[in-house]
Amino acid sequence: MFLNRLRLVFLFLSFCATSLTVHAQKINLAVKLGGGLAYQQIDNPDVVGVNTVGSFSFGGLATYALPQHLELQGGVTVSRKGAIIVEDAVTTTQRVTSVDLPLTIVRNIDAGRLGYVYIGPGIYYSRHIGGNVYYQTPSSATSDKLEFGPDLDLRRDDFGLDFTTGIRLRNNLLFDVSYQFGLRNIASTRFTDTGTDAIKSRMFTVSLGYFIR
Repeated sequence: MFLNRLRLVFLFLSFCATSLTVHAQKINLAVKLGGGLAYQQIDNPDVVGVNTVGSFSFGGLATYALPQHLELQGGVTVSRKGAIIVEDAVTTTQRVTSVDLPLTIVRNIDAGRLGYVYIGPGIYYSRHIGGNVYYQTPSSATSDKLEFGPDLDLRRDDFGLDFTTGIRLRNNLLFDVSYQFGLRNIASTRFTDTGTDAIKSRMFTVSLGYFIR
């Protein structure tokens, strides 16, 4: 199974490398750094409330020009997500680090001398690579590392919808606003067996970027 997946990844990367070589003149590359708010939608009757936590992200962006003023945007981003979960006896803070692969199709709108504005929908895939959980009660505070798997703390993979808008200036600066709407239930059996039916990720990010090509 692992070797089959490895072959598929190799073939995909080979295809991407070939495509990049053929269409390099249409591709622009940028680096991005951003921050915002992360949240989790949690279905559990024992949860009194869920609060946001601060998030940050950094990574790279590639754009590919399409006809009719459309553009394909994709990239690789390392993000910090999570939420503050309030129950009667304990407050739990989850902070999850993930590698995100967003892919969106945007429409470019000419903004004159300023540059152009873009807006569009897309999808994303996330792979959780680390994280911590903090427990606070009226009399104690503890922490632990998050473990990922179907029967551990949270599921390893996530995916959902990605919406983005922003402006690219003539001097190659980029201002971007994006919202991730998780569709996958990342609650493990450890959660579902104790009354949590679903956990779905949300993240709002404002980013600053610069096109290096």
